[in-house]
Amino acid sequence: MLDILRDAAGIKYIYRKCNTREEFFEYLRQYTFERYRNYMILYIAFHGRPNKIQIGRDLVTLREIANVLEGFLAHRIVYFGSCSTMRTKRANIDDFLHRTKADILAGYRKDVDFIQATAWEMMWLTKN
Repeated sequence: MLDILRDAAGIKYIYRKCNTREEFFEYLRQYTFERYRNYMILYIAFHGRPNKIQIGRDLVTLREIANVLEGFLAHRIVYFGSCSTMRTKRANIDDFLHRTKADILAGYRKDVDFIQATAWEMMWLTKN
């Protein structure tokens, strides 16, 4: 999907694969570096659960992600391409937005079909 977005729509991306929560948190910390300021969408794609993403056997909450990105996401969008992560209390979403300063937090509130989700995300990402 990312290669198609790059080739067809000129969208630049950086892809990072991680297998542990430690790797994930390190990549999040790196995203706060000045050299990534032009990457306006943070697209996080893992398996998901309500209010969480799953990395291997570990679960990571929205609060834990906000702890790392606190204050660093002004004028940016965070998109969770993971099932059910946004099925959470409004207070959790508001806390994430307030603490990170992200302009938009988006994702799925239910389990989704991979192909349908990919089609939707390609349309959504080319509009933002």
